[in-house]
Amino acid sequence: MTITKKKLIEVALPLEKINVASAREKSIRHGHPSTLHLWWARRPLAAARAVIFAQMVDDPSGYVDELLNDRVRRAQAERVLAERKAAWELRRQAFATAEEQGEGGLADPGEEPTLEECAADVERQRLFRLIEQLVLWENTTNEDVLNQARDEIWKSWRRTCAENKDHPRAAELFDPEKLPPFHDPFAGGGAIPLEAQRLGLESYASDLNPVAVLINKAMIEIPPKFAGKPPVNPKSRGQWRGNREQKKGASSGTVSSGTDRVAEVDGHGGSGLQTDGVISSDRALSAGRSTDASSGVGAGKHRGRKRKGDEHFLTIAKGSLMETETFLMLAVRLSYLTQPQTQPTFDLIVEISKMLTALRQRLLGNREQ
Repeated sequence: MTITKKKLIEVALPLEKINVASAREKSIRHGHPSTLHLWWARRPLAAARAVIFAQMVDDPSGYVDELLNDRVRRAQAERVLAERKAAWELRRQAFATAEEQGEGGLADPGEEPTLEECAADVERQRLFRLIEQLVLWENTTNEDVLNQARDEIWKSWRRTCAENKDHPRAAELFDPEKLPPFHDPFAGGGAIPLEAQRLGLESYASDLNPVAVLINKAMIEIPPKFAGKPPVNPKSRGQWRGNREQKKGASSGTVSSGTDRVAEVDGHGGSGLQTDGVISSDRALSAGRSTDASSGVGAGKHRGRKRKGDEHFLTIAKGSLMETETFLMLAVRLSYLTQPQTQPTFDLIVEISKMLTALRQRLLGNREQ
């Protein structure tokens, strides 16, 4: 029989702080997954992070004995108990006096506070403070805060494993050295599996919509493969940046088709891909802001469109072009994956980029005719 205890999410959460952090995300653009691709029901990262943490961590009421065995925590609980007992005694006396005089309106003071309740409340408040730090946008890449949250998850998991060591399938289901994997079967914009990965869980995401599949691949599958690795082509990237500085202030701001762009996978907290552009360049799939380098879109074709140097970006959020690009990328990727002993490499990214660039050029040409 599996032994289960209440999780923190089943008891209480600091909802006000979570709501404030979630609302603030609407005004954040740089580095936020919402800039990767439009999604219609994107969940706030702060809320997803808090909920996953709270459903993985035990509520302190389930391990009070462990808390009371710690001298520091026991002393804290005893101080809180003394304060609560004094306040409870005043309420009890007032309630008793009102009953004797036949006066109503006072609430029953309830049961006398106990040391166990106080110890659980003190620990619960500590977890709340951690959540309040965890949901802040500034802490999405703060390894100190993230490691504290990961440690709490590991503590709860190892506690669960110890309690279920006599389970018939303990070796398979309750391995204290391996956290259980996380699966979101309707991942959509990918906020939930992304935050699960940020908290140290092995994330799996699935969706019927191929656009959602592509978004999740870009956020939780591809970036970890490149995290911590040097740039693919730093020399070319430096040349591109130099060319950009030279062209600053130019009226057209069009990047030539020969410009090389390199793949820069910027893992946000080791997990997310920071980008708000479209697939571009004849050499690479660029993460981050990107211009349509080789699609033939120049100053002559879009004279009426407002430009600002090299920061004029072609972004198509709707229509057949995006749908065609999405399905083409998935088809090409699947065709490579079905070939034995073949893995997607930088050459594959280049091939896909070239196909999509050519496709975009043809479709845009048809639209303008």
